[in-house]
Amino acid sequence: MTDAYKVGFIIASLNRGGTETKLLDTLQRLDRNRFDPFLFVAKGGGELLAEACDQRVYVGLPAGGNSLRSLYALWKTLRRERPDAVWCLQGGVTGFAGRLFARLLRVPIIILSLHGRQSERQPALDWPNRLLTPFTTQRVVAVSNEYRQQLIAEGIAESLISVLYNGVDTARFSPHRSPSGRGGENSFKRAILGIEPSHPVIGTVGNLLPVKAHEVLLKAAGRVIVQCPDALFVLVGEGERRAALERLAQALGVSQNVRFLGRQRDVSDVMRAFDLFALTSNSEGCPNVILEAMASELPVVSTRVGGVPELVDDEVSILVPPQDDVALAQAILQLLTDPARRQAMGEAARRRAVERFSIEAMIRAREALLMELLVKYRA
Repeated sequence: MTDAYKVGFIIASLNRGGTETKLLDTLQRLDRNRFDPFLFVAKGGGELLAEACDQRVYVGLPAGGNSLRSLYALWKTLRRERPDAVWCLQGGVTGFAGRLFARLLRVPIIILSLHGRQSERQPALDWPNRLLTPFTTQRVVAVSNEYRQQLIAEGIAESLISVLYNGVDTARFSPHRSPSGRGGENSFKRAILGIEPSHPVIGTVGNLLPVKAHEVLLKAAGRVIVQCPDALFVLVGEGERRAALERLAQALGVSQNVRFLGRQRDVSDVMRAFDLFALTSNSEGCPNVILEAMASELPVVSTRVGGVPELVDDEVSILVPPQDDVALAQAILQLLTDPARRQAMGEAARRRAVERFSIEAMIRAREALLMELLVKYRA
């Protein structure tokens, strides 16, 4: 390990989300012959913190603690570890301080990853972060070319930006991996959802937040069940909008065809009970959940937002405008009423995930970026 480059990853918290999940994947899979990683989490209490227990992790403060003390803990951690590279996940106070402290400590390589913003009105970086970036950052990582163009428009130098797509564990998200204690693919719907295998299932996975626009899926459900009364719409995830969405389902008269599953320990099991995957977000960067659906051999119906069109094409998906429940319902019905097309799209989606968006490809790209910068700037 003495010859490995020490890399410090810095993030505000480890609440469950795509950015946090991909960070843990990276920590667990980096080549230990070349890299010696550690993680600093500014605020403890995140749901995924326990999953990082086999890594070298520093926690600034318990959830809700004083942010100044957390920043002091970050300074002490970087001064103790003296990394060869610092990789900050997202901007904000933690990303700002991490890059500033790294520069003051003369860390050779500083990387900032930006994974998408929550609305078109919210810039990727606040003005202190934008001012700091040219002086402290060797590379800004965007998760899609669409987001790269947004960063350039906001004043980030084009030469600073690299695009690194996310990846998916295609072995875990396999359509044919039987869950323990269950006896085959036809049992997934019965075991997980308690319905007959012949009933079509339209599923979505994500935090129940305004940006995910789940109300559009519920409105589309009302249109779909007119033609497919057995269709079941499954929402996996928790969030601030759950109660409001449950009330909306009642008001729309679709509650009998909608299932709120909350958080699930193994989303891959649930996806194997879906017939197609739907995403209704108003804004996305590089949504991991679409890659997971593709690896699960599911055709995708999604809003045309962010980096989604870079992940899918007409062979594996139908894209619709955001906030358009009519178009969403029509796309869902096209696939529900054409099983052969649905199967062909699902198979193509699985091939695309394996060939282009595997977790192994994601890790190789991150390792290649680290080595490129280390060779260039550390000499």
